Amino acid sequence: MNFLLRHRCQKRRCRNRKDKHIMSDHKVIGRFYFKKTDSGNLIGEFSNNHHNLRPSTESADLLVESQQDGFIGVYHTTWQEGGIPFIAELHISAKNENRLILSLQWCIRGKSAFEGEAMLCDGMLIGNYWYCK
Repeated sequence: MNFLLRHRCQKRRCRNRKDKHIMSDHKVIGRFYFKKTDSGNLIGEFSNNHHNLRPSTESADLLVESQQDGFIGVYHTTWQEGGIPFIAELHISAKNENRLILSLQWCIRGKSAFEGEAMLCDGMLIGNYWYCK
């Protein structure tokens, strides 16, 4: 198991009603992009099905750096929706060996709240995410 997913966050896969992990059953609720700063942190924007007036900002401070280059690591991330601040631990790991598609997991109070997938494009991480229930 990837060490990044074991770091202080209970790994829990999103499940559909039949309790099987099937990607096509996840309804995308939002989209995002992240850029990496020179100090290793992330800045970006997101929008979702509930807060779609305009994109909002999200920023993430690097906590645990991977020995691999790029976005892979563990971050403290913050964002606001409707004026309410949120704080989570964001885990980014490679979905497969080529590291072109990445898996993301946002954990709030040690439990998985959102999962997502992203790809690299011109130095940015661009993807979508859905709820974990």
